[in-house]
Amino acid sequence: MKFPLSFSALLLVMIFTGFIGNLSAQITDTLTSRFLENLNCEKYGEAVAFFSDDLSESYDTAWLQKKHELYNNAFGQAEIRDLVLKSFYGNKHIVCRFMWYGDQSVKFRFVIQGDEIAEISIGKESITNAYSLPEYAGRKDVVLRPVLIRSGKYALPGEIVEPAGESAGKWVVFVHGSGPANRDEAMFGNRPFKDIAYGLAKHGISSLRYDKNTYLFGPELSKEDGMTMWDETGNDAVSAFNYLKKFEQVKSQNIYMLGHSQGAMMMPAICDSIEAGGAIMIAGNARPLHKLMYEQFRFLMKQDGLSKAEKRRLDIQKEHIENLKKLKNMPVDSVDFAMPYGLPASYWKYLLEYDQTERIKEIDEPVLLLQGKGDYQVRMRDFRKFRRALLFSDLEWKAIAYDKVNHLLFENQGKPSKEEYNRNENVEGYIIEDIANWIQNK
Repeated sequence: MKFPLSFSALLLVMIFTGFIGNLSAQITDTLTSRFLENLNCEKYGEAVAFFSDDLSESYDTAWLQKKHELYNNAFGQAEIRDLVLKSFYGNKHIVCRFMWYGDQSVKFRFVIQGDEIAEISIGKESITNAYSLPEYAGRKDVVLRPVLIRSGKYALPGEIVEPAGESAGKWVVFVHGSGPANRDEAMFGNRPFKDIAYGLAKHGISSLRYDKNTYLFGPELSKEDGMTMWDETGNDAVSAFNYLKKFEQVKSQNIYMLGHSQGAMMMPAICDSIEAGGAIMIAGNARPLHKLMYEQFRFLMKQDGLSKAEKRRLDIQKEHIENLKKLKNMPVDSVDFAMPYGLPASYWKYLLEYDQTERIKEIDEPVLLLQGKGDYQVRMRDFRKFRRALLFSDLEWKAIAYDKVNHLLFENQGKPSKEEYNRNENVEGYIIEDIANWIQNK
């Protein structure tokens, strides 16, 4: 497959006018933007003309038209977003672009090789465009800087948020919860990490957020041998910390690591690998992950009553969880039985050997422990278990529990439920006040 004449001509102009050094970036930008423009104009044939021969054998004009019409009919008229995420994984050049179908976000993930689209995936995200910045912090309060953080064989696009006014010289690095999350930890119309970053800037505190590796490189990571939670969460947090340390004006003791959910669970291991100013652990599970996940699924299924199929799914997960007992005393390459929730044996082996409530006693950083009483995903029993561990440590620590606050850090209007997340809310301002005051008093 070759480019249409107009695009080929553009490449020749770029080469003969001395822009060959930036050719790769220019190609990826032009390729992917032209693809979406053609798709939006329903020029499906011109869009798939950018596909490699191998890709064209699997994905043709009919496939693309079906995808586009499906989203158009389900959610509304398509509109191209300005956001572009460019990165690499080994020798793969990866670009993510986005379209709104109505108020629904759809992610287009491209792998570019040479002058062609070699791989493509299109998926609806659990993100809508109903988000609005909180009253306690607006765009005028911040200065934004895009960054690219090298972490092993890949690079993570991210964003530094600095106060528009006077800076306190303190920094926060955000560490995601489970699943493929972007830098905002966006869910539906909510952006908890963005809220906190902007809110902290109002208090003179800078921050660094990045797109999680599974958000950008899910297909590649799923093929990696020996994948663990450290690979998913910990390694990139350390890379982000080290990225900030490169700047002369940023001191290690002024960098605070903020982990939410799984990020909080992994915070003891992360802090054991760096020398930060402190650890902020929000809604972190102190119990083993397999028990927490089973409890979450059971809670959600029971809300609407359990069907026979749902009961069967729970029974299957119970069986898979039982298999962890066998895994504990055997090498992962000998496993020939199912693991819980489709995660690899290496992932569970790591967790069987990782006890966050013991590891937290071994770190040197002061700890701020936060938990919402209205959180059905991570319960108050996890908060109490972490607090008990801190009581038996020599650490400086503070623990705060908030009435009604859920996992996304805004107040429930009724009983805890998954429907709460459909509301477009912001992180409660008093939570950000507590975080900022704790950091500024260090």
